[in-house]
Amino acid sequence: MGIRESKLAKNTNYSHIATNLADLMDEGQKLGVSEGIQRVELICEQYKSLTPHTAYLWLDPSGFQREIEEAQTNTRWMHFVRGLRNIFSLAPLITTWIGLYEGVNAYQQYISTPGSNKQGSFLTLWQAGFDGRVLPFTVTALLDVVFLIGYLLLILYEQYLESQVMNKAAKYTKHLQSKVDELVTCVAEEGYPLITDQSDLDRAVNGIKSVVDSTTEALKQIVDHTVTSLNTMMEQNFKDFKQCLSDNSELVRTSIDGAAQTNATALEKVEQSLNVLLNTSHTTLKQYIDHATDTQNQGLVRFEHTLQTTLSNTSSTIQDMVDTATQSVTATHTNVERLMTNTVVPMMEGFHQDMASLHAELANYQGRINNLSQVGQELATAGQKLADASQNLIDNADRYVEVGDNINGQLAALNATQTEVLREMEGVAGGVTTAAGHMNIASTNMMNATQQIESLTTRLGANLDHTIEHMSRNLEYAHTQTNDTVKHLESEVNATIELTSKDLQKTSRTLAQVGPELVQSVKDLKQASKDLSEVEVSWPFRKRRSRGTVTAGGR
Repeated sequence: MGIRESKLAKNTNYSHIATNLADLMDEGQKLGVSEGIQRVELICEQYKSLTPHTAYLWLDPSGFQREIEEAQTNTRWMHFVRGLRNIFSLAPLITTWIGLYEGVNAYQQYISTPGSNKQGSFLTLWQAGFDGRVLPFTVTALLDVVFLIGYLLLILYEQYLESQVMNKAAKYTKHLQSKVDELVTCVAEEGYPLITDQSDLDRAVNGIKSVVDSTTEALKQIVDHTVTSLNTMMEQNFKDFKQCLSDNSELVRTSIDGAAQTNATALEKVEQSLNVLLNTSHTTLKQYIDHATDTQNQGLVRFEHTLQTTLSNTSSTIQDMVDTATQSVTATHTNVERLMTNTVVPMMEGFHQDMASLHAELANYQGRINNLSQVGQELATAGQKLADASQNLIDNADRYVEVGDNINGQLAALNATQTEVLREMEGVAGGVTTAAGHMNIASTNMMNATQQIESLTTRLGANLDHTIEHMSRNLEYAHTQTNDTVKHLESEVNATIELTSKDLQKTSRTLAQVGPELVQSVKDLKQASKDLSEVEVSWPFRKRRSRGTVTAGGR
């Protein structure tokens, strides 16, 4: 999925950012960027699930610059320029040695040719080209100069191409930085937030407080609702009881009025019926009241037991949480101290011992390098002496040739013997010349090797000192950062646990204050139900019955 089809592009608020990034990634793809484009596509697709820090690490603008530089410096044209530069670097050496080889062969042929005067030196004859058989010395030197100039121009051209690549990569990275800032801002607005400062911790603590407060408030509402329901139920029972009494009273009054208008027999029967009805009603009402009272008592007992169990469990749970938090903090402190004592301190001691051993080895290595440098200087001196001896041999060979020429001119009778002697002398001179050339090359190589060893020794010592110093600084900085981080985490954990403990203690105190009041309310409700069960029901018709009896007797 490309950037133009990602979730960032589908968001209308950030679609312009996705479009700009897509255009910039197309330009980067032409320059050779591949991995960076994949990272940007992933961030545009998952920008809501990332933090700004993670998004910036994934983007890595310097990684884009490295990819562009690697891609642009590995093109076919750059490889062709490097290959041509290598050819021009070896061409002067090859040309020189070929010219020397041809010149030496021509000189040997010239010396071995009978009847030649053999008066010219090797350089003079080579400059003349040995009568056109080889390239003159001037032409060979000119070719070497041309190849060296071409080598220098190719080096400068390669440096120019590399600088162009670096400028192009830096320009693209600079243009990319503004788009990266916009994308990071988008991630910061829509992505996952991190706890970065004390305010975030305060929000977390406030969230815990709000949860505890809401739990306490919900428990309080449940208790209030239960008490309200009990009161409502008791009021309804009282209303039903009053209504029942009112209905029975009206019925009794009607019966008494009808009985007074008939005769005494009917009145006695009515009285008996009313007594039976009274007993039945009183028994039924008593049973109803007892049943209601028992039901209410059982409900109140269960509620009291449940409430006490809940309060006890809540108090024990809160105490367990406080104890667990205290034990966690104690265990954390113990683990940190044990880590510092058992791991960090031995590591530091071992590192110091290793550093001391490394310094001792470096001192020994420096002594060996000094000895090698001294031996190299002695070898260079010996090579120089060998070069001087070779030059003396060459001069002596030239003198021998001249002496042979003089002897050839003066002793015509010994021409054949002189020719053989000259051939032998020429072979010796050629061998000596070749040996002298090899000795010169060996001495030059030895001096170059000595100089390279000395420079390598200097660079190695400087790099080792710099590396050791950098490692020491990094270790000290890491140790300091570790201590600061541990202290900061301990303070953060202690502060958080202290705040949580205070909130839990406040909650437990509040519940402890509410608990006795709830228990007292339950006891009051029990007492009210008992008082209700002991109420004596007074029937109003007894007094009227007495009046009715007196009236009947009078009649």
